[in-house]
Amino acid sequence: MPEVGPVPADAVESSREPSPGSDVGPSAWQVDTGLVMVQPRSASEVLQTLAAKVSSGNVEQYQPVPLGFTPLDKAIGGGLRAGELLLIGGAQGTGKTTMALQMARNIVLGGQASVLYVCFEHDEEYLLNRVIAMESVLPQLP
Repeated sequence: MPEVGPVPADAVESSREPSPGSDVGPSAWQVDTGLVMVQPRSASEVLQTLAAKVSSGNVEQYQPVPLGFTPLDKAIGGGLRAGELLLIGGAQGTGKTTMALQMARNIVLGGQASVLYVCFEHDEEYLLNRVIAMESVLPQLP
């Protein structure tokens, strides 16, 4: 979902005020930013939607995409799922860029998903040089 910034007060609407503890069904609250309309959903509504998707066999978005680092994949349930964001943080020079580029490479080579790689620390030329270096390693080296 696009980032839309602060929501103006006049964008929030409510057609009724539910009393605390009442079961009023779908929420009457909605936020319209002009770019996107958001309406809260109850856990019951979300579960019904999920059940319908699963029962129809539409489970691709729930299948993990392995990152190619077996211990990490195991720790996070097999890999990333559609819509998930992976943020890697750490001190300078600890291998964040190398690890993230390798993960992106592994995902793309696996053919299960596309990757959007965003880096605020290095420019495109630096990143491309790193990928070329990864690809040019001799296979017989450990």
